[in-house]
Amino acid sequence: MKRKRVLKISLDESGDYDSRDRSCPIYALGMVLLSPEADVSQDERYFKRRLSKMEGGEYFVHTGNLVRNEEPYKGMLREDRQKLFWALAFYAFKIPASFAVIYCRKESADRLLLLSRISRRLSSWIEEHLKYLKEFDEIEVSYDYGQSEIAPMVIDVFRDFGLSIMFVKREQSESTLLQVADLLCEYALLQFKFDEGNFTHGEQAFFGLRGKIKKDLLSPIKKKLL
Repeated sequence: MKRKRVLKISLDESGDYDSRDRSCPIYALGMVLLSPEADVSQDERYFKRRLSKMEGGEYFVHTGNLVRNEEPYKGMLREDRQKLFWALAFYAFKIPASFAVIYCRKESADRLLLLSRISRRLSSWIEEHLKYLKEFDEIEVSYDYGQSEIAPMVIDVFRDFGLSIMFVKREQSESTLLQVADLLCEYALLQFKFDEGNFTHGEQAFFGLRGKIKKDLLSPIKKKLL
């Protein structure tokens, strides 16, 4: 009997609908796509060993909180927070996975309108990559259910294209790939700000100047976008 081929997707969202939040002017979905032939176990073990030796490494890596010096990293030296961030980034660069990032500007506080816009952009992405997605018998999505509207919306959009999809609840603390999906949401924010030319002083202090951000983070991730 032919073995079912399952595409595993780890999904995260930017987590904020508030259009008045100037620190996050976009709403984003980040997806890590792992084919059944791919194996991240060795890279994952190395990443976890690196974290165990770092200040703050007992926490799972939450990129937005690291950059903004928020809990559980509040009060940590910037240098230590940077080490945690780049440990996750280098893990993301290395693993045999593809990435997808979907985002739109938050132009109002209307949650339904924002979800509708994200839904349309997700639909466009699926349409563009439908041939690839149909190579798999099933799509399994890991998500922490941080927002109750996301799973039903994603399921409906994928099923509109005749794709078989199921959701599995996982916490970010349990999954390094969900942490990478979170990193992709931060990437979406930085790419948006790069295009707009409006990095904050805090972001420049954390990542460096525009050229460094592009070279060290934006370009390596862009190369892995499906």
